[in-house]
Amino acid sequence: MRPTTITLMLGVASAICSALAAFYYPWPTPELTSERVNQPIFEAFDSKQVRSIEVIQFNDDRQLLKKIGLERKGEKWTLPAFGSFTVSNISRISAVINSLSDCRVLQLESDQQTDHLKYQVLDPDDPESANSPSGMGQKITLKDRNQKQLGSLIVGAALTTQDGQLKRFVRIPGEPQVYVVDFDASVLATEFGDWVDPNVLQIQTSQNGPGNPFHSMHINHYRLQPDKLIEALPEWIYRGQVVLKNNALAIETLEQPEGESWTAITTDDQTLPIFQTAVSMLPQLFFGNVRAKGSALTTALKSSSKVAAKETFQPMLELGFKQVGEVDTPVEFAATGGDVAVTFSNGLRIQLLLGNVAAASQGESKLSRWVMFLASTAEDVLKKPEPPAGHNNNELTEDQQRTYNRSLEQWQERVEMAQQAADGFNQLHAPWYYAVDEDVISKLRPDLPARK
Repeated sequence: MRPTTITLMLGVASAICSALAAFYYPWPTPELTSERVNQPIFEAFDSKQVRSIEVIQFNDDRQLLKKIGLERKGEKWTLPAFGSFTVSNISRISAVINSLSDCRVLQLESDQQTDHLKYQVLDPDDPESANSPSGMGQKITLKDRNQKQLGSLIVGAALTTQDGQLKRFVRIPGEPQVYVVDFDASVLATEFGDWVDPNVLQIQTSQNGPGNPFHSMHINHYRLQPDKLIEALPEWIYRGQVVLKNNALAIETLEQPEGESWTAITTDDQTLPIFQTAVSMLPQLFFGNVRAKGSALTTALKSSSKVAAKETFQPMLELGFKQVGEVDTPVEFAATGGDVAVTFSNGLRIQLLLGNVAAASQGESKLSRWVMFLASTAEDVLKKPEPPAGHNNNELTEDQQRTYNRSLEQWQERVEMAQQAADGFNQLHAPWYYAVDEDVISKLRPDLPARK
């Protein structure tokens, strides 16, 4: 073999060995860099610019894609898919907007599209992601009044850093890069109930501060057959009232039907806790859906006198509510599941009529019941002051008359304020039926344990 050939072969072998050595040598992994690191992930925007919010996520339990949209109309946020129902959980709105406006990139984790499944940042709005539901992230999009996108983010898997802090992998839709950020994914929600305040009655609690101060609760536990609602009489189980006395709840009355009369129910140590639980549920009337009433019915229910022709209330029968009382008089209502009346010491009374069981929405297994809320003034709480007895059975003195007139004025002011509160409540809630969770209803209007 010629020397030149040997030299050539040795050169080739040397090159191959060098290449193999370079390939298998433990070179340090190059650190990925990005101009976004330590910077806001989106350009700065004012929260007041946000006019729409959309959240999309895949629900593993129900194996379906859930989406919810919110729109701002004037000073109110609404849910267009639910008859433009007003969003009452304003704190969640603020948290969602801040989650994007305050989001800063901590590090660039990957710039490869092939890693999207690994970090669970596949776009749930992309049809191709349907083949890999486990890799879908939660997508949040904010837009302004002109539908210009202010920010959109896909929130993926969580990771815990060495110092124990919880972070999230995220991706901007349409871009391959995967970043690590601080992000509280609990603020994202696609369920209707997450965007509304369950304290429909605005009861005063230690958490919400000002509100309606609880006075008493009256429970009418009866049943009406939905298919015989018009002609059937209630099948009574019991009726009772609990009252707040000296900051403690007490059973005022509790009775059950016996023939055509009522007889007191014997209570024991287990009875009061049942009603304490019922009262504790009042600020937690979780509802997962609403249904709009017709305009004529809504107008009639907004009136404090509720005087209207019987035909106006006919549509209520479908959901388990019926008008009772005389024609062209202030009407009362009965419901298939009974009713609960809550009275407040400010003179406001709110009745909860419990109608038919509501049909479950797609993928939903929890039962709920249609509830109708109606407010009025509680005249028994706002007692009109009695005139003082005259001195020596003669006419009142000037001081007595002045004091009595002042007490009448104060009473009248309380009555007017209670009426305004009732009218305001009806204006807000008369247009809707509420689908309240059945487990809440069962505690709110409890069954009593069988007597031995």
